[in-house]
Amino acid sequence: MHDRSAPRLGVLDGLRGLAILMVVWYHLWLVTGYRIPYASFAQVVVQNGYLGVDLFFFLSGTCIALPYARARLHGTEIPRIADFARKRALKILPSYFLALAIFAFVFHDRFDGPLQEFGHFAAHAAFVHVFSPATFGSFSGPLWTLGVEVQFYALFALIAPLVVRRPLAVSLAFAAIAIVYRATIAALGFDGDFGWINQLPAVLDIFGAGVAAAFVFTALGEHERSPVLATGAALASAALALAGLATALAVATNGGDEAVHRWLNAWRCAFGPVLFVGTLGVALGSARLRGAASSRPLRFLSIVSYGAYLFNLEIVVAFARYGLPGPAVFWLGALGTIVLAALVTYGFERPIQRRGAAVVAAAYRRVRALPRRDEPARA
Repeated sequence: MHDRSAPRLGVLDGLRGLAILMVVWYHLWLVTGYRIPYASFAQVVVQNGYLGVDLFFFLSGTCIALPYARARLHGTEIPRIADFARKRALKILPSYFLALAIFAFVFHDRFDGPLQEFGHFAAHAAFVHVFSPATFGSFSGPLWTLGVEVQFYALFALIAPLVVRRPLAVSLAFAAIAIVYRATIAALGFDGDFGWINQLPAVLDIFGAGVAAAFVFTALGEHERSPVLATGAALASAALALAGLATALAVATNGGDEAVHRWLNAWRCAFGPVLFVGTLGVALGSARLRGAASSRPLRFLSIVSYGAYLFNLEIVVAFARYGLPGPAVFWLGALGTIVLAALVTYGFERPIQRRGAAVVAAAYRRVRALPRRDEPARA
């Protein structure tokens, strides 16, 4: 059956490009304090650029659920857990361990000897570094999100058959768990702490909204529909998002980090629905809106987003240590991020992915060629 939703998938890549743009620009501003002339209108987004991480979580839920949504729609076999794990491992692990190795070498003086450094490395390698304040950001601050991502992947793999049978119920259960968790840490007074508000339960509804979007997107993408309503929904969601960002900026300006952490914990329940409606609105909206959301610059940023996310902050900090003016650090950091991310993506990550996929395919063919127990061996 022809999948009419396929041409609209470029929107998801574009949104991923937008997410990395938010995060990278935020890091550049955070380190340098530099504001691009004539772009002050974007500052409300830039100073809340860390929320691009929530957009990443939403898109992760959408992208990993899409093959399962298609299997449900077309009545085909759901992807095997082994295939799911292989694809996730080939995407996540090579560049992640490259980053860990570089950071362990460069930042070895942060630790009280090799034994302590090895412990931190092992915690990051097992993706459990988010559970301890000591290891949460000991190599590089942004790496905490990889721990959350991989934990969600493991959870999704365990319940994938249930997701296919009851996607709405699973998404609602994720939302309920997240809401209860956030209410609990607020009652205990932990909602001002960055680590507590960013454990997996706190963002489970963001992932769940992405999962629900995958199933709705797949079903609606099979049919031709009027884009007017979808475009209106996308624009309304964008307006709500900007209003939320403006509020978050005001809270941060008046109350500092702890206040904005509490605001985030209290209002995160709105993020999933806004992202759900906005993403579907863009994907199913007018051709012009889809074209803007999936433009070439955004798609390129999407391709190199993983490498950019892993290395961007440390690149900017490294330039800042040379005592250069803020604008110079800003633009050199931006250029260095793009160059290194492209090198990592095209020169390291993708070759390993291609080679890994070829090795797995060859092994699968050899296993298929083995005689069955009830069949005589071929001469």
